Amino acid sequence: MKKYFFAILLLLLVSLSCKEQANMPVSIGKINSVIVVLRNGVSQTPASKTLDSILTQEIYGMPQSESLFDVAHVTEANLTDLLKKNRNIIYLIISDTVKKDGIFMSEDVFATPQTILFIRSSHPDSAKKLIEKSENLIINTLKNTEYRRIYEIMSKSPAVDIKKKINENFGIDLQLINLFFEAKSTKDFMWLRLETNNYSQGLILMKEPLISENQFNPSHIRPWIDSTLKLHIPGQFEGTYMKIDDSFIKLKIDRVVINDIERIVFTGLWGVQGDFMGGPFRSHTFLSKDKTHLITVYAYVYYPSEEKRNLMMDLEAILYSIKFV
Repeated sequence: MKKYFFAILLLLLVSLSCKEQANMPVSIGKINSVIVVLRNGVSQTPASKTLDSILTQEIYGMPQSESLFDVAHVTEANLTDLLKKNRNIIYLIISDTVKKDGIFMSEDVFATPQTILFIRSSHPDSAKKLIEKSENLIINTLKNTEYRRIYEIMSKSPAVDIKKKINENFGIDLQLINLFFEAKSTKDFMWLRLETNNYSQGLILMKEPLISENQFNPSHIRPWIDSTLKLHIPGQFEGTYMKIDDSFIKLKIDRVVINDIERIVFTGLWGVQGDFMGGPFRSHTFLSKDKTHLITVYAYVYYPSEEKRNLMMDLEAILYSIKFV
């Protein structure tokens, strides 16, 4: 199992006052889109190509190929006032006038939420190395801007009653919009659904008493999730049920720390035993605040034959927002 720890950037920034935020225009741009600003001659450098490959890399755990971000390139001369209001902007600056190589960030400069990254280097080779070394920083920073956008939307229409029940039964708080409804629940289980004519988004919360430290281990978590799904999430036909399906894509397992909570994260595909339904899922598993229970929050999307990146981004934002009450 690949193990690594990282502390994510703050999801909600406090550098600007509420008054300043209110006066700032709303950022523009498609979901998960990035504008890369280049000076003449920079676009053909290895540094620029490396940055593009990082931003457009394939998302792991999707049933079809989808890139992390959609990238548009502009020159400084063509960066209009309108384009400056885009949510994510990266300046790639390679010049012998640069005194110190590094990546610098500004937020909510021309609009909100907004992140502007400045990648500065004195030479194309050192710029390439800087970008390679900072891959996780670049990706997580841009994702956090999207999370901020999602949280702002959710905060305007929160699922107050459901959030209260989650607080009481699981001891956690999370961002949740009131479009979700409670499909099924017990004291130790909750299935939340958001349904449209075209797609489904779901959140499944489960907990069990912590009897042994060995429970906080992928070898226990995987069969526990599968048995819970089999018990509570039926398919459309009798005898069918949801399960983790790694017959097409191997289950990816990470260990991370988010909001001071150590989590085991599963990334992969779900399927239905005995049927052809399926899609991507992410799950975060962690110990309760008092270390008496194991908790999993499992998020999935069903949108057959269509791109699912942006729908999964909504759910990942919810997962990243989890904190103890």
